[in-house]
Amino acid sequence: MRRNLFLILLLILVTFLVYAPSLKNGFVWDDFLVVTDNHFIKSWKNFPLMFTRQYLTSPEDLPYLTDRNIGSGEISYRPVVTLTYFVDYWIWKLNPFGYHLRNLVLHLINTVLLYWFCFLVLKKEKWAFWASLIFALHPIQAEAVAGISFREDLLAFLFFLSSLLLYIHQKKIKRGSKRYAFYFGSLFSYFLAVFSKETALVLPLIVLLWDHFFDVGEKINLRVFIKKYSGYIAISLFYLWVWFFPMARPQSALTGYIGGHYVPHVLSMLKVFTVYFQWLFFPTDIVSVLERIPFVIKTFDLAILFSAVLILAVFFLPMYLRKKNPEMSFAVLWFFITFLPVSNIVPIQNMMACRYLYLPMAGFSLLAALVFRKTRTARFIQKPLILYLMTGMMVALPVFYALLTSARILAWRSEITLRREYLQHRPDDIAAHIIYGAALERNGLFKQAWEVYKKAKDIFPESAYPCLSLSWLYTKTGHYPEAMEEFRMFLKKEPYERPNHWLFCQWLNELKRQDEWQQCMEEFRRLNPTIK
Repeated sequence: MRRNLFLILLLILVTFLVYAPSLKNGFVWDDFLVVTDNHFIKSWKNFPLMFTRQYLTSPEDLPYLTDRNIGSGEISYRPVVTLTYFVDYWIWKLNPFGYHLRNLVLHLINTVLLYWFCFLVLKKEKWAFWASLIFALHPIQAEAVAGISFREDLLAFLFFLSSLLLYIHQKKIKRGSKRYAFYFGSLFSYFLAVFSKETALVLPLIVLLWDHFFDVGEKINLRVFIKKYSGYIAISLFYLWVWFFPMARPQSALTGYIGGHYVPHVLSMLKVFTVYFQWLFFPTDIVSVLERIPFVIKTFDLAILFSAVLILAVFFLPMYLRKKNPEMSFAVLWFFITFLPVSNIVPIQNMMACRYLYLPMAGFSLLAALVFRKTRTARFIQKPLILYLMTGMMVALPVFYALLTSARILAWRSEITLRREYLQHRPDDIAAHIIYGAALERNGLFKQAWEVYKKAKDIFPESAYPCLSLSWLYTKTGHYPEAMEEFRMFLKKEPYERPNHWLFCQWLNELKRQDEWQQCMEEFRRLNPTIK
C-alpha cells in the first residue's frame, strides 16, 4: 500500500506539472457556446429546465445564444456536464482558470482510477504506473483536458471506470450490505456516465468482457445473468428511451452519410482510422480537426487497404490470444468497443476528433504495458545491453509524450493560437481561413482579420463566405457602404442563403442604418417572395 501510494502521488505530480500551463489558457472553440455566450448556466433559475426540452439547442440557434436564452448550448442531452458548468460559473463567473482547473483535476482523478484498474489486471505496481503514465501524458489526451467544452469525455471516463471498479470489487465480497452498496454504487456511476456522454453506453459490454476473461470458473445461466446484468441493461434502456423520445436531438442536428451514401461514408471512415492510428503510434503531427473533412476516395487507396487489413488483424487477435494472454485480448477489445460509438459507422456530428480516443486510450495504455512486459521476459531481451535499452525506451516514451503534450497545451492557449495552427495545417481549406479570421475579429484584431478575409477571397474567388465575413467586419467597424457592397457580392454567389440575409438586415436596423436596411430588406423580399 505504501508503494502504491508513493507511485500514485508521483503520477499526480508528473501529470499536474505537464498540464499546469493549461491553467493560463483562455476560452476556446465551443467554450463560447457552453460558457461565455450562454445565458443558460448563468442563473440557477434555469436549473429545472435541464429536465425539459428547453435544455437542447438546435444547431441553427447556436449563433444566437448571446442575444437570447436558447437552451444549454448542447445538442445532445448531457445534464451532468451542464451541472458542472452551473457550479463553475457560480464560483468563477467568466474566469477561465477555474474551468481549466476542474478539467485538470478530473484528468488527475481519471489517471489514478486507471492506475488501480491496471494494477488489478497487471498485478505489478511498476507496470500499472507506466500504463497510467502513458494514458496521462499521451498528446492525444490534451484536447479533452485543454478544451473546457470537452469535459463530457473526462466525466464519462470518470464514472465509467468508477462503475467498473465498483463492480469488480463487489464480486470479491461474498455477501452482506457492503456488497449491495458496491453494486448499487456501480449502477449509479453508470447512470452518471451515460448522462455525461452517450459513449458510456458500452459499459455493459466491458463488464461482460471482464467476467468472460477474468471470472472463467463462474457458470452463467439465465438467473445469474439477470441478477448480475439486469441493472446495467435497465439503465441502458432508460437512457435510450430518453435519447429517442423526451430528449430526442433536434432534426437539424442529425448528420447524413459522407458523400450521401453508405459506401463512400465507410471508405472515408477507414481513411480516418489511419489518422487515428498515426496519432496513437506517431503522435508528432496531431492537430485538432475543426470540421468534417471531405476525404477523396481513389480507385486504389493504400490508406483504405491498410486500415481494412489492420482492423481485420486486430479483430482476430483477441480470439487468438484469448487463452494464452487474456489480458491482452481484453485490452484490444476495450479499445475497439469503446471506440465503436465514435467510429462514425452511424453518422455523428464530427468526422473525427482527438477527444474521441480519451476512453479508448485506457485500452491502448494497458495493451502497451502488456506488450512491453511480454517483450522484457523474452529470451533474446535478457542480455544486459538490450535490457538497458528497453528500460531507456520505457523512460524516454513518457518524457517524449510529455514534451509533445506541452506543445499541444500551448496550441490551446487561445482561440487565435488554436485557429492559426489549424490554418497552418490546412492552408487549402476555406473554412480554416474564415475561422481564423473570426478568432482575430472576436479579439478585436480587425485589421488582421481583414487581411485574412481578403487573402481568402483572393485564394477562393468562387466562395461566397469571405465576402460575408468581410461584410460583417465592415459593419462592425462602421464602414457601411463597403459592408453593403460585400454583402451584394455574397448574394450573387449565394442568393438564397436566407438566415444570413435576414440576420444582416436585422443588424442594420438595430444600428439605425435605415438606407442600407431598406436596400437589404428589398433584396430579401425579392429573393423570398413567399415570406412577408
